[in-house]
Amino acid sequence: MVRPLNGGVPVMLTVITLIAAVVIIVVGYQSGHIKSLVVEPVREKDKFTHEPTNPKKPITHKVDHSKDRGNVYAVYALAKLMSGGLVHEVMNLADVNAIRDRSDALPCGSAQAGYR
Repeated sequence: MVRPLNGGVPVMLTVITLIAAVVIIVVGYQSGHIKSLVVEPVREKDKFTHEPTNPKKPITHKVDHSKDRGNVYAVYALAKLMSGGLVHEVMNLADVNAIRDRSDALPCGSAQAGYR
């Protein structure tokens, strides 16, 4: 799925966002161990909390779609397991960019366009 990030430059979130975590979670989803999966960018004006020590609700993300949300500063993946547990990963843009910059996908496509 292509979505505009900072500056309106489109990037493919399914490639860049949480590359390592998403691959692991998607494999788990395909294996039948994951019930649901959410992968989203977090923008400056979103209401976002990350409580890694709260096993029942480690991530809260509220979005007001009627207003400009600002630039992306983080991305996350949240998976609910068939067993009822949750697994999650949150990364800031520096972490995502470091993975992108090492990616074999460069220098082509949306990975090259970036979103800094």
